[in-house]
Amino acid sequence: MVGQSTIQLFNLLFQQLVITNHSIKRNAGYLARQEIERILAPLRADPLRLEPFGFKVYSQNDEDGILAEIFKRVGIRTGIFCEIGVQDGLECNSLFLIHQGWRGTWVEADETQIPAINEKFQQLLTSGQLHVQNEYAKPENINRLLTEGLSRIAGKADELDFLSIDVDGMDFYLLQSLELKPKVICIEYNAKFPAGVIRCPVFDPNYRWQGTDYMGASLSAFDELARTMGYTLVGTNITGANAFFVRNDLTANRFVSDSSSEALYNPPRYYLMIDHFIDQVGHRADFGAYESTDRYKKVLQPQNTESVEIKKNISRNGNLVRNGIEPAVNQWMPLNYQSNFETWPPLDAGKWIEFNPSCIQLPSGRWLGVIRRDNYPPVPGMGTIWTVELDDCLRPIGTPHLLLARGEDPRAIVVGSRVFIFYCVIEHSEDGHFSGASMCIAECLVNETDAPAFLHIHQILQLPKNPLQKPSTGTAHENWEKNWVPFPLSSEQIGIIYSHAPWTVLTLNVNASSNQRNFENAYQGPNLEWAWGQIRGGTVPVPAPSVFGENLLITFYHSSARVGSRKLYFVGACIFDAKAPFTPRLITHSPLLVAPYNTGAHQFGWNFAGSVVFPLGAQPLENGYRLLCGRDDGSIATFLIENEALLPRLEPISVPLILHNSQSEILNGSHEPLIPWPFDESALYLARLLVLMHHGHGVFIDAAPGDGAATARLASHFERSFVFVPDESAKNRIKKLFAINEINTAELFIGDIHIHEDIAHEIKLICINDGAAVETVLERIQYLLIKHKPVLAFTLPAENEAADKIQRLLSDCAYTCEAIFPFTPLSRLAIPSETRADYDWLV
Repeated sequence: MVGQSTIQLFNLLFQQLVITNHSIKRNAGYLARQEIERILAPLRADPLRLEPFGFKVYSQNDEDGILAEIFKRVGIRTGIFCEIGVQDGLECNSLFLIHQGWRGTWVEADETQIPAINEKFQQLLTSGQLHVQNEYAKPENINRLLTEGLSRIAGKADELDFLSIDVDGMDFYLLQSLELKPKVICIEYNAKFPAGVIRCPVFDPNYRWQGTDYMGASLSAFDELARTMGYTLVGTNITGANAFFVRNDLTANRFVSDSSSEALYNPPRYYLMIDHFIDQVGHRADFGAYESTDRYKKVLQPQNTESVEIKKNISRNGNLVRNGIEPAVNQWMPLNYQSNFETWPPLDAGKWIEFNPSCIQLPSGRWLGVIRRDNYPPVPGMGTIWTVELDDCLRPIGTPHLLLARGEDPRAIVVGSRVFIFYCVIEHSEDGHFSGASMCIAECLVNETDAPAFLHIHQILQLPKNPLQKPSTGTAHENWEKNWVPFPLSSEQIGIIYSHAPWTVLTLNVNASSNQRNFENAYQGPNLEWAWGQIRGGTVPVPAPSVFGENLLITFYHSSARVGSRKLYFVGACIFDAKAPFTPRLITHSPLLVAPYNTGAHQFGWNFAGSVVFPLGAQPLENGYRLLCGRDDGSIATFLIENEALLPRLEPISVPLILHNSQSEILNGSHEPLIPWPFDESALYLARLLVLMHHGHGVFIDAAPGDGAATARLASHFERSFVFVPDESAKNRIKKLFAINEINTAELFIGDIHIHEDIAHEIKLICINDGAAVETVLERIQYLLIKHKPVLAFTLPAENEAADKIQRLLSDCAYTCEAIFPFTPLSRLAIPSETRADYDWLV
């Protein structure tokens, strides 16, 4: 009887002990969380510190979150990894990456862990997404292990996005022996040594960790080594376990300015690992099949910049997949490469020219155009604004009606029962010269029985300039306000896209009970990365494709850049949140439309030869959008953009790459490419035209790259490039330029151009910028011109005799020799006569 009572008492005490232990662990987790918040609080003052971004999914501590933030900042969405030291794989730095589409290789020395890996990750191993190597990593074999593993995963071993090393001992010597240059490195450091102390264990090939603090080198030792290898320390994790290094060409302005080990050192806080990251209340880690329940909307979450996966109705064609979306066949070609604008007939030929239209749908469902009209011949700054009824395809079916005797570039929106027309008015000084521009609103009431007027102005207001109240810089453009893009938020509030660089949205109160119109808030976001000139204006935003979810808007913007010898306009698209803070989410990095080089505003009497496409209105359709555009400042046209072509081009907004050139000027995504030394910008004018002419498939050859600007622009566009330079110095210079711009598909050669027959049929473009070398090169590749017919861009020699000889040679090969660049008369474009018609849409 006593024995039974003793057993019952023991069981009761044991159960109480279990409950108490569980409670202690839970409370320890809570205390650890409080301690973490206390540590992070002062670090949050610097938005570039990495510790506040930490979180654990499969990593030992907070490495998963820190790595996610690093990859976000450097623009890596999915890539290739190698992790050395993973044990059974369930607690490591790359398993969360696998969930996000990464591929890679694990190196694990402990053979007893391999059966568990093979069993748990059989599907990944079978599919080829993961490869495992059971071998002890040493300085003498680390490069072989990387080469073998990457070759199995990626088919080549020349590029690695992420390397993680955690072997509890000789980590320093593995890093020191590394030949490959991963973009990001995570490596364990020994935090018992404070910053400034350089300590490293003596190399011992037979060393195995015994569970003591004799393991790994100090942070300052790793920092000193990494700097010699071309890496920058960007952070450590809060527990003082791992350090993170990023390759120097990827760091500029993305991480803390003080990258010293003294500034970024975290002391050993292993108690946070035990009390929070490991023994927190919850379940032990495991791995199995996962499927996202909201796979089409994941990119739109604020913390997520991963790829967008589009529904299965997108066409499949076997081309290169970018960001989870398979592109159309001509991914890099503007859509008007194969489709045409539908141009309105003149409404009053010889008397008026009409252009830059927007459109609204009236309560009855009828469409109304709000357009700019100028007398012919036009006088700058003297535009007028009219309305005209449109059919369901946005073609004019009514008589134009004058609404405003002075105004330009109208954008109209419907807000409840009212119509608001935003337009600009050009201002003149006393001497008659342009002095600026103001934005105005015409607030109108709708009367659909009063055709062709439809709209009656209730009041006109001039909006204040410089609504953000920026300090004056004294520049002339400060007095110009144009291209504000409105969109309705409610019956009493309007949103306005004020600028795209930086992204800025204003909100305007339009309460019907008051005639006052006041700005309420301003929301700012990142610059939109776009390599085709400064983004301006665009269409009134309309609902974005439903595949991306609800509460999103899309706007089609325009920009302009010098191409060849004239300015061309381009059209792209941006998707952003329909509610504050109106964060931009997706963008088309390549132009959807381009104004053809072979047209221009001069045909309508303007004193400039730019080619213009100026979208202001967008009509949502079941399978896309119909844009209403101004063309060449003298006509109106529509263009149909189908979702099948639009969706593959939309990519998540990324953090722009920022560098400084030798003059300490900031270079960013608007410079294409990024060039850290002075260069001849005119070299890009022809390069842009050549990019527009080619979809990028095939090989590009450059026989004289010069300062490298045009070479880098074209090499980033084509699948493969071969560049021939005169000497080692030029090779190193171009190699550096390619590294900065992450161009890894180009090969550099010293000496005269030579082309292997096995790639001759793939060559689509050959550039020769050295006039003295053109004749020699053309004679050497004459067989290639006749057989494979690539396009040529070259500089003609100044000597007449040499120039004549080159033109005869091209004629013998059935090529044109076109002087289409009046500002650079020696620049020539040579196109095979039999394919010349393929380029008529542009040139």
